[in-house]
Amino acid sequence: MHSIRFKITAITVAAILTTIISVFVISYAPIRVENDRKSAEMMDLLCQSRQRALNDFFESIEQSVETAAFIADDSLDSVVLVESGAAGSAASQRVRTAEREAQFSSYLADYCSSVQEAFASVASHTLGVVTYYYCINPEISETEHGFFYSKVGKTGFDMQEPLDARELDPEDIAHTTWYYTPIERGRPSWVGPYTAHFLDEMWICSYLVPIYKAGAFIGVLGMDIPMETLVSQISSVKVYQSGFACLLDPEGRVLYHPSLPVGSVPEFSDLSVDLSILREKSSGDTLIRYTAEGEQRQMSFATLSSGMKLVITAPIREINASSSRLATTILLATAFIMAFFIMIHVFALRLLTRPLKRLTAASQRLAAADYDVALDYESKDEIGELTKAFKRMRDQLKLNIEDLNRRVRTDALTGLPNMRYFFKLAEQERQKLADSGQSPVILYFNLIGMKYYNRQYGFDAGYTLLREIAAILVRHYGELNLCRFSEDHFAAICEESGLEEELQALFQDCREANGGNSLPVSVGIYPSRLEAVSISVACDHAKYACDQRSSSIGSGFCYFDRNMLYE
Repeated sequence: MHSIRFKITAITVAAILTTIISVFVISYAPIRVENDRKSAEMMDLLCQSRQRALNDFFESIEQSVETAAFIADDSLDSVVLVESGAAGSAASQRVRTAEREAQFSSYLADYCSSVQEAFASVASHTLGVVTYYYCINPEISETEHGFFYSKVGKTGFDMQEPLDARELDPEDIAHTTWYYTPIERGRPSWVGPYTAHFLDEMWICSYLVPIYKAGAFIGVLGMDIPMETLVSQISSVKVYQSGFACLLDPEGRVLYHPSLPVGSVPEFSDLSVDLSILREKSSGDTLIRYTAEGEQRQMSFATLSSGMKLVITAPIREINASSSRLATTILLATAFIMAFFIMIHVFALRLLTRPLKRLTAASQRLAAADYDVALDYESKDEIGELTKAFKRMRDQLKLNIEDLNRRVRTDALTGLPNMRYFFKLAEQERQKLADSGQSPVILYFNLIGMKYYNRQYGFDAGYTLLREIAAILVRHYGELNLCRFSEDHFAAICEESGLEEELQALFQDCREANGGNSLPVSVGIYPSRLEAVSISVACDHAKYACDQRSSSIGSGFCYFDRNMLYE
């Protein structure tokens, strides 16, 4: 059987666990949605941060090239271009003479020199650049091709052979994209990455500006950065603990990936991620997840100034690590608080149930008829009130039992032991007298004439008479050695020695009690020695004898002859 303390503790713990589980189940879905949203935002912020750093790098190159392009455009004289036949109408272009050609070539040489000086100043303050050049359109000059400076394998820029557009093959776009792509687009453009034939097939990326003046295409001005420089900036990116960044071209092919070759499709190009999403400028707060190498990952992307796609990827377990740690901390804290609460709860219940256990033990003793059990808990709480109720019940039961015992053992009229209880007392007295070597005797008193007395004076007077006789007998034999045997019969236990003297004294008390007159009833006395015969048998025998001999006894007390005392 489980105690109340165990039941209350179990119910309390079950209620707490049910509450916690219910709150967790109810809040799990919104918490997960919010966590996914936060993780998407965090990945997007990380991607934007790296995007800004790379765009700053690209923009510094763009500003350098565009500054040089502005100088190149501003340094051109439209009049000279028209007069030389390099610009203007088709008719003016057909009248170019050798003299004009020579003058124009000289002008272009001076012009390229001035642009180179400005470009050199700008390039020397631009990080990551390995070349800068100006390739003149061969249609406006067959002798002046511009300039080309490179610091590949060197610490500074060295002049190289100018790039000659006449040698470029428009069909070989993989190598000549740096020249034809900006012309085709007609605006400043990032080109690449591609393998540069003029840098021993180095893998580079170029920012190029086509120069136009007076409606004529003058040439292409640009700078090159090696992809190795760009890759070093991408490879140094750390996303969480084991996440990484990769670089894709605008079509979604790999330009850099820590474990995939260039030109391959990215790892997330499975059914879980639609590559068409890369057409967007950035992933924003879109949650993009996929599985690679047996691990769930999350990605975010953004478009760089060069048109490339920067993609960052991290394992979901690392993204959610802080949330997992927080959840673990909350669970541990909850478990600790629950354990602490249970300890406090058990301790408090122990204090609370201690008086209840005492009350339970007391009630068990009450149930076992121990009405002297202590009930001393006097607090003003419910248990204190219950203890007071038990105390009142105990006291009332004790009174009721005592009254019941008194009623069971005592004659209601005289207050003497009744016949049933007298048997027990007589047996004890007989044993006591026998142990002391004395002979116990039982005397039977039969009040003769009570019926007529009651008729003449009433029952109340008869009751008074019985109580007076009982009081006299008590003075001589003691209350515990007497009983009212029946309505007008009494019995007493006494010693055999001194029996006659005791009876004479009894007669005298009876006379004095009635004012020296005889009692209005006669008393028949029949003694019987108690040796081998039981008390109950002796009582039955004595009562029969008294009833048989009462008719021969006169009024007043009668004492039989000595020879008649015993049968």
